Amino acid sequence: MKVTDTLRRRFAEEYTLCHSPGVAMRRACDSVPDELCSLFGSRLLRDPRTRDYINQMMQLQSDRCLVTRDMVIAGLLKEANYHGAGATHGARVNAWTQLGKTHELNLFKDNLNIKGEDITPVVNVTINRKRKDGDVTIS
Repeated sequence: MKVTDTLRRRFAEEYTLCHSPGVAMRRACDSVPDELCSLFGSRLLRDPRTRDYINQMMQLQSDRCLVTRDMVIAGLLKEANYHGAGATHGARVNAWTQLGKTHELNLFKDNLNIKGEDITPVVNVTINRKRKDGDVTIS
């Protein structure tokens, strides 16, 4: 499949609406089979020119909404550090997760992909509940 600037722009427009590479690829190009949309969408997402188009689209959206990236980050930081009435641990964890995503840290992936090779986590730790004899088992 030939990647053109037109495809990059259409993909960028769709990606800024749904934030899913597979769905954006399906909407941007009808000729790609559904089974391959996620693969091609992920590849397009790594393309520097496509990323530039996405950033331009996101800037246009934020200008229209009068919401800046700094305002979103400030709100997430406030939520992540809030311990007052109505605060939940889940809300704080979610805010920190979203902050990581806004900075493209990708800290929350199960598997790392380095130069096309899948690397599984080195250590898998399972902590079982306290047994009747009082011991906690870790495997």
